[in-house]
Amino acid sequence: PEEMIPIGLTSADAAERLEKYGPNQITPPQRITWAERFIKNIFSPFSLIMLVAGTLSFIIVGINSKDFIDTQTIALACVLFVVAFVTSVFQTTQEMAADNLVEALNSLTAENAWVMRDGNLIEVKARNIVPGDLIKVNIGDKVAADLRIISASDLKVNNASLTGEDCDIGLGPKAGHDDIFEAKNVAWSGCSFTSGNGLAVVFATGDLTRFGEIAKATTAENPPDTLMRVEVKRLIIVMTILGAIIGLAFFSAALGEGRKWQAAVIILIGLFVANIPEGLLPQITIALTITAKHMATKNVIVSNLEIIETLGAVSVICSDKTGTLTMNQMTVSHLMYDATVHVTNTTAILPGDDFDQFSPMSATSKQLLRTIACCTDAVFLSKDDDGSGKGCLSWPVKGDASETALIRFCQNHQDLGELREQHKRLAVVPFHSSRKWMATVDARGNGERGQYVHVKGAAERVLQRCTTVMINGEEIPINDDFMDDFTVVIKELASRGERVLALAALKTDFDDDYKFVADGDDVNFPLTGLTLVGIMSLSDPPRPSVRPAVEACRRAGIQVIMVTGDHPDTALAIARSLSLITLPTLTEAGEDPDPTQCSAVVQGSEIPKMSQNDWDLVLSCGECIFARTQPEQKQQLVKQLQAKKLVVAMTGDGVNDAPALKVANVGIAMGSGTSVAKEAAQITVLEDDFGSIVEGIKEGRRIFENLKKAITYILTHLAPEIVPYVFAFAFGLPLSLETIVIMLIDLGTDMLPGICIAYEEADARVMSIPPRSLDSHLITPRMLIMGYGVYGLLETFFCFWAFIFTFEESGYSLSSITFLPSTYRDSWADLSASDQSDFSKLCASNSDYINSHLIGGVSPCNSTAGMTTFMDDFSTMVSKAQGSYFITLAVMQFANCLVRRQQLLSTFSPSQVINLSLIHI
Repeated sequence: PEEMIPIGLTSADAAERLEKYGPNQITPPQRITWAERFIKNIFSPFSLIMLVAGTLSFIIVGINSKDFIDTQTIALACVLFVVAFVTSVFQTTQEMAADNLVEALNSLTAENAWVMRDGNLIEVKARNIVPGDLIKVNIGDKVAADLRIISASDLKVNNASLTGEDCDIGLGPKAGHDDIFEAKNVAWSGCSFTSGNGLAVVFATGDLTRFGEIAKATTAENPPDTLMRVEVKRLIIVMTILGAIIGLAFFSAALGEGRKWQAAVIILIGLFVANIPEGLLPQITIALTITAKHMATKNVIVSNLEIIETLGAVSVICSDKTGTLTMNQMTVSHLMYDATVHVTNTTAILPGDDFDQFSPMSATSKQLLRTIACCTDAVFLSKDDDGSGKGCLSWPVKGDASETALIRFCQNHQDLGELREQHKRLAVVPFHSSRKWMATVDARGNGERGQYVHVKGAAERVLQRCTTVMINGEEIPINDDFMDDFTVVIKELASRGERVLALAALKTDFDDDYKFVADGDDVNFPLTGLTLVGIMSLSDPPRPSVRPAVEACRRAGIQVIMVTGDHPDTALAIARSLSLITLPTLTEAGEDPDPTQCSAVVQGSEIPKMSQNDWDLVLSCGECIFARTQPEQKQQLVKQLQAKKLVVAMTGDGVNDAPALKVANVGIAMGSGTSVAKEAAQITVLEDDFGSIVEGIKEGRRIFENLKKAITYILTHLAPEIVPYVFAFAFGLPLSLETIVIMLIDLGTDMLPGICIAYEEADARVMSIPPRSLDSHLITPRMLIMGYGVYGLLETFFCFWAFIFTFEESGYSLSSITFLPSTYRDSWADLSASDQSDFSKLCASNSDYINSHLIGGVSPCNSTAGMTTFMDDFSTMVSKAQGSYFITLAVMQFANCLVRRQQLLSTFSPSQVINLSLIHI
């Protein structure tokens, strides 16, 4: 009621409502502490396997502790624990950094507000506002809660923080629409008033505001696991099973041979640990970090490294329109003058279009530019080029989006300042929403007596005031046929989603000292009988990179779905201009159409009524777009696509996009978007360019292929690490690879070449094949067979050839070094009688050694001193043979790395690109 407006709530009522509804702030979800996240990560599959392997290594030390202290195994165990700890710390830090969404939401809300309490206007903390409060709002204020406008004077709000679309919306006491989200009497919490003042009543606070509902929808959803995390888990399971099978097989064989259980356990643990690729996760992390830095050079910032690989598997991109597919900058698109439609450099050309290019040289086009310059209020704040090469298109402007487009168009063809200086403004009728036009009276200039009346506004309103049209500089009476032609053009441009304006002019001959009155409709100069100069349409043009990017997506088997708040007709026109829609719609196709050969246009109001069969029909169409969508509907779309086992990327820039960004496989925020959208997403595209997303997908596909190469490379060296333990057990050979050397290989010599594979350029066909399915894995049975059974055994053969050759060169035959005791590192005095007998026989079998170590003509094998020296020499001999094994393995792995680089080409193919990283290594 009117009499309640100056009173507002009483302090008692406000206190009671504050108790009932709670403070006006978003309740943060229960935070998981750093320690809790760390414990979760330390017991993740990879870290757990590292911990188990390290613990088993300590068990080996404990079993052998009575005989000697195994420093190598202790070192290995320590490294395993360190790897588990470091990777867990890294993952925990990354997850904690990405968990600030509610804080970002709260940062957008107001701190204070002016409220009517007990009949007085007082300033209160925004958190103490309650439903029913009357709030005084002014230009520059943040909206403190969800408000309904009671009275307003030129009140405008900018919803960019909520929707991501930077435009001012006029508000007043009338709703003007049945949908609350389209109503013109509602202001949403977190947005900003950009003009005027007014009085509003609070209808929702805290968690009940639109911000609060978005926060709840966002934090309630857990993002799906990245494909990388799923693949690493699967890989660890496979490696664990393989290690367990191999270890248990030899454990059983050892017990079957009557060996002590301690010895059997040592064999089991040794084989299990040897089968664990300790350097795998560090190698993957470093490779992803390298890729993330490379993507940053293309203006794609990654906040979660694992998401890079998921990006490469994306099969559907749900893209916002404004600012992503389009430039988020209104420009002049079409002009009709001299009875001809013209286009500009930014016009979106549709199939069948055949229009002339705009030229500023005709008499009519000159009058058109003069009308733009005179009948606009927007001004350039500066003429400093920002270095983008866009000229006046990058100059900052004070004015609304439409006038900004007009003066930039004018400046491109004639200096705006000169025109305005030449034609001084004498009077102005400002634009008003009830009139839908603006008029100015301007001097003719150039020493010419008289004035011009210029009018600009909605085409249908301006046309009503025109009686003639300018054709080639001449004024021609408007007849019905001519009006019909104009009406057809206006409808056609409107159907393309363009805003149509008409510009008119009239010459007057008032005296120079005439006092013009311009008070709304009360004017003392003519505003009818005008001459129509032309009509112009404004649009948010597509980014130049979008069409090629869409074509690249089509070749790569990726579907692009535009999700926008625009009207369906506008959305369809824009989609066709971008080649997102090339097929007839289901409506256009007639009865019983083949969905795969049709496109679907779905309006947001239809989504709540859609059954699962309707969803299946829409998503089976070859192309589709969604118009007039609400935030929760974007989230619903993502879930429907994911139910079909599709990997979904969703773009967004406003707070209302956060729920969909969170639930998508890949959330992509725009660089110009809100901090909330960036917190909910895993990737940020700095220049809001759709083409950058496609570049990111290419990088994701590249890293997936490179990781497959790197994992095959890693698998190959596992066989040469495992077989020495097998041969030591089965044939009693000296161990050809010590535990400490295995650690050196896994975390040293094999680490750098494996990382270098991440630098490999993408295969030429990487964006010409469909996205991989969810059933396509990083590690496959074929990779295991090739890694273990082919490449691995081949490397093992050459490594053992070098190992045995080293013994042969020193006079030891293969038969003489089989079935030796494992105490060859011990001194002669510490050996048992049985072991002394075995090593004496070994010494006696090597005539070269005997001849070179005769003691007074007596064989060294027959004396304690001689055998003491022999044991030292033989230990050194084993170390040399192990060195040969290690060097051969390193060389073979380097060759393996070269082979892995381009698996479809010869290593020596001239089309191979040199990887300088490998040369440095």
